[in-house]
Amino acid sequence: CKLNGDNYLAQLVEKFRYTLEQHQGEREIVVIQDFPDPDALSSAWAYQLIAEQYNIQCDIVYAGTLSHQENIALVKLTGLPAKRWGVQTLKEQDLSIYQGCVLVDSQGTNSQLFPLVKMAKIPVRIVIDHHSRQGEIEAEFVDIRPQIRATATILSQYIQRGVLEFNSSDNTHVKCATALMHGLRSDTNNLMQAQENEFL
Repeated sequence: CKLNGDNYLAQLVEKFRYTLEQHQGEREIVVIQDFPDPDALSSAWAYQLIAEQYNIQCDIVYAGTLSHQENIALVKLTGLPAKRWGVQTLKEQDLSIYQGCVLVDSQGTNSQLFPLVKMAKIPVRIVIDHHSRQGEIEAEFVDIRPQIRATATILSQYIQRGVLEFNSSDNTHVKCATALMHGLRSDTNNLMQAQENEFL
């Protein structure tokens, strides 16, 4: 089947659901890039909300800073639950509370925290990214699609496929949807570089 086809996406979503089902009740660390942009922030939040459906608790962490005013505003206005952990902070954390690691909008190469997570022998469960593959990746579920313009698009596809029932009367869902739209717009140069998947 073709890479962007419905069958391929259906298979991906089914495998994604299966991976989540295998780890119900666990706690995961979601590692995003050191200087997270709206795409990384919104995608990690969407993953956290999806994981909650499977009783998986997630902490979204990054090592650097929110470097642009729009990113700071996005986090403040939506209450986006990402935490800044410097390398020293991570060294002081009890990482044994985590049964798995998830990489969103990243493959670990742009994070100071990921090597420490690996040293703690926390297995990588899931990798979701729209950047080109950066070396070998060992994970239970990998969705890397460079032909997609934003990781927010990939998470939105999961939601459209019913992995999470977005509810317009749920304020958290409304804010996450707003964040995803912001992430999608920022990674596509205000939709100037968007393709069919982004518009859908």
